[in-house]
Amino acid sequence: MGKSDCAAKVFLSDRRIFADLVNYRIFGGKQVVEASDLQETNCDEVTPLPDGIGSPSYKESLRDMVMNVAMRTPDGTKYLVIGVENQMSSHLAMPARCMLYDAMRHTENLRRIINDNKEKHLAGREFLSGLCPEDRIPPVVTLVIYWGPGCWTGPRFLHEMVDYPDEQLKTLCADYQLNLIEPAMMDEAAFHDFRTDLGAVLHYAKAQADGGELRRLLCEDERCKMLSRNAAEVVQTVLGMEIPIDENEEVTDMCKALEQIKQWSFEEGEQTGFAKGEQTGFAKGEQTGFAKGERTGFAKGERTGFAKGERTGFAKGEQTGIQKAVSILKELQLDMGVIQEKLMTAYSLTADEALKYIHN
Repeated sequence: MGKSDCAAKVFLSDRRIFADLVNYRIFGGKQVVEASDLQETNCDEVTPLPDGIGSPSYKESLRDMVMNVAMRTPDGTKYLVIGVENQMSSHLAMPARCMLYDAMRHTENLRRIINDNKEKHLAGREFLSGLCPEDRIPPVVTLVIYWGPGCWTGPRFLHEMVDYPDEQLKTLCADYQLNLIEPAMMDEAAFHDFRTDLGAVLHYAKAQADGGELRRLLCEDERCKMLSRNAAEVVQTVLGMEIPIDENEEVTDMCKALEQIKQWSFEEGEQTGFAKGEQTGFAKGEQTGFAKGERTGFAKGERTGFAKGERTGFAKGEQTGIQKAVSILKELQLDMGVIQEKLMTAYSLTADEALKYIHN
C-alpha cells in the first residue's frame, strides 16, 4: 500500500469522517448516520473455493476499509456494510474488483448465518441451504474515492468490460455500477455539504492541478485554511505538497503551503507563457518572412531579405520575386542570355533553373 493510500485510510478511519462520507454519498447529505453508529470490521475478504476433493482452497482479498453501520428503523436496528476503496489512478478492472469484494462479503455473511443455524436441526430445503425463510443478509455497498487529477477514465460499469457477441446478452448478464466519488465532478456547493474536514480535503483534490484555485482555497475559503493533522497528511501525499505538519499539534495551518503553491503558479504561468510566445513568434515570423520576402522580390528583383523570416515565407517570396524580375527584364528587351546570367548571379541559380524561370 502506497503512502497516499495509507494517509487516506488513516484519515477515513475516523468515524466522524466516515459517517460524513456515508451521509454525503449514500443519503444525499442528510445526517442519517452518526459516528456512534459505526463499527470497523475485518477488511479481509476470505471465501472458500471447493476443489472437488473435499478440502477447499481459499480466496483472500484485502480491502482498504470496511465499516458496519447500525441503522435505527421502525422495525428495529438493521445493519449496512460499507466498504471504501481509495484510488490514486483509474483502475481498469474496478467494477469487477468491487463486485468480487461485495460477493465475498455476502458469502461471509451467509456462512455466519448458516453456522448459527446448525443448532436449529433444520430439515428439507432449509437443511439443504442452511437458511431459514426469515434469514436475511445485510446490504453491502462499496464506495470508490478517486483522489487523482481530473475525471475517472476507467470503466464505470461491468458491462463496459465485457465483450458481448450479441447485445441481447446484456439483458441476461447482471451489471455492476461503481459508486464513485470524483472530486473533479463535484460543484462548489457539494463541498459545503460535509460536516468535517472531508469536504476541504476533497476540494483540494479537485484543485490539485490548478495552482490559482489552490491559492484561492487557502486565501479565501475558511474551511480550507486549518485542517486536522490527518486531513493535512492526505492533502500532502495526494497533491505532493510540502506542508509543515507538527506531529504534536492536532491542527495544521495550511497557509504555510502558500509559498509552494505560488511557486507552482509561477512555473505554470512560465510554461504557458513560453508555449504561447513560441507559437505566436512562429506564426508572426512566418507571416513577416513571407511579406518581406515578397516585397523585396517585387521591388529589387534580385536578392531577398528572407534570411530573417521563416523558410516558408522565404521560399514563396523568392519565387514570386524571381518571376517578377524575369518579367521586368523581358520588358527591357534584354537578350535571353543576359537575363539568364543575371538570374544565376542574383539568385544563385543553375543555368537550367534560370532557363526554367525564363520560359515559364
